[in-house]
Parts: sequence; structure tokens; C-alpha cells
Amino acid sequence: MSQKLLDAGPKLFALTRHLVRLPQLIPTSDGACEVVAVGEDVTKWAVGDRVIATFAPDYLAGEFDATYFSSLLGGQAHGMLSQYRILEDYNLVRIASHLSYEEAATLPCAALTAWNAL
Repeated sequence: MSQKLLDAGPKLFALTRHLVRLPQLIPTSDGACEVVAVGEDVTKWAVGDRVIATFAPDYLAGEFDATYFSSLLGGQAHGMLSQYRILEDYNLVRIASHLSYEEAATLPCAALTAWNAL
């Protein structure tokens, strides 16, 4: 798997807060990654950890409202179809040891679909 994740601690770029498509938007909300670096304040993750990103990085809990749409990966914010990504440590989920990268990469959208069905 060539896709890797680079987490440099604090955000190095600001996500747009408007429903405006970014120029040269990187598509795809799903992706499985290996952490290749962490910021000095990151304690939850280590180099070599296998992770997936959450579909809506700004949505952490509670009622979902329109303000979260601006952070949807591959929609209003750059997605996962790149060799490296910088993400907040709280936007990652560990890949279960029995899953391959290919299997894990299907989970962000599948989980959202299941949640939406409820």
C-alpha cells in the first residue's frame, strides 16, 4: 500500500468553512494508512500504526448539523487519495489486526452508510 499518513501535530492548513469546492480537490473519503511521522505532542499514535481516517473530521459527537459539511473528506475538504496526508490525531481510528489495508479502506463510507440507515 503506497498511501501513508503524516501527522505533524497542529494543523498545517485550515479547512474551508464554506461549501466551496477547493481548487484541485483531492477526492475520496476512504483510505487505509500507515503512520509515518507524528508531531511532538501526539501520544496516541506511533510510527507504523495502521489507521483509517474518520469521514467527517470536525464531527466528534452530538447532533450532526450543516456546519460539519465543510470538513467532509473528498467533498469539501481534501480526501485520502494521496500518498501522504496530515490529519489530527483525533480523526484516526486504529485498523483491527485481522483486517488488510484493502478491507479497512472500505470502512469509513460503509460505517457512515450504516449509521445513516439507523
